[in-house]
Amino acid sequence: MKILAIKFKQLGDVAIMVPALRAMRENWPDAEIHVLVEESAVPLLQHLPWIQKVWGLPRARGHMRLKKTLPLISQLRKERYDRTIDFVGNDRGAIISALIGARERIGLHAPKGFFGRRFCYSEVVEERTLNLVKADLYSVEHWGVPFPSSLHHELHADPDLKPFAEARLPLPNTILCHLSASMPKREWPIGWWAEIAKRCRLAGMPIVFSAGPGERDQSLLADFKAFSLEVDCLPQTNDLAEFLAILARAGMFVGSDSGPLHFAVGLGTPSIGMYGPMLPDRVAPLAGPLSALVGGPCDCDCHARVCASSAPCLAGVSIDRLWKEIESIYKQTYQHPSPKCSTN
Repeated sequence: MKILAIKFKQLGDVAIMVPALRAMRENWPDAEIHVLVEESAVPLLQHLPWIQKVWGLPRARGHMRLKKTLPLISQLRKERYDRTIDFVGNDRGAIISALIGARERIGLHAPKGFFGRRFCYSEVVEERTLNLVKADLYSVEHWGVPFPSSLHHELHADPDLKPFAEARLPLPNTILCHLSASMPKREWPIGWWAEIAKRCRLAGMPIVFSAGPGERDQSLLADFKAFSLEVDCLPQTNDLAEFLAILARAGMFVGSDSGPLHFAVGLGTPSIGMYGPMLPDRVAPLAGPLSALVGGPCDCDCHARVCASSAPCLAGVSIDRLWKEIESIYKQTYQHPSPKCSTN
């Protein structure tokens, strides 16, 4: 049997698809499993040893590159897949599912999109849970596939990039703090990060800071460096494979609910995630070395980019609260064989 899993969504959402892929692998140990994602997401999955092929869809923001997309679809048709499953159910996934032409084509029901989208699939399934990891698992359950032996969204960095990562983080057990997120309201104040950096230096714990490759992300990192001249920051990298290698090298990852947090947990790096207003029950990894810190109650719209509440989303995660968690996990991780992570 040959199966193609499709997921056109943000990078963090691609990472949390792994438990569903593992469920299919365990249910069909002899199947050939391929994955189709946006080209930028390919490094996340291409080193999973039990996935045979990861295809990347070329795409510029706002439109597909048809000159490159059509030859890719032609290649996918030649694979003669028995089954395809689209975990998102958007227009792109639906049209490509239909064009690939597998006999069984599952797609997620979505209320928006063009009229004929549901006819692109042989079967349409409803989303059965608000938890993002379980939503993918319930989709494959439609084929009679049970939950996998582990819910950890296992990721692997490119082993050839290990020397690069060691050059970027020369000190072992370095704490990597990621300042930026896809939404400004998920970002912790830079003044608070400066205090965490100071406490780490006094405790003799190496710490370095990073931000995403975007202009706004790098501007935030520049503001932070200007605010606290003694901090050590990673150079900008636009290469996801290089960033994954750095995350795998780090001794600990600290950041808000974002793609890098999912990557770090998937790579097995002890991680602390700050959440608000989206709660961990919906968006956090369900397994792996994660300690989740939830901010106080917030009445802002979950989908708004900026928090307009008088009590911002992440204000409930105080400096002392985060520092206590960093100090505890760091000591447990590097003084004991297995750290104990908790959800607070």
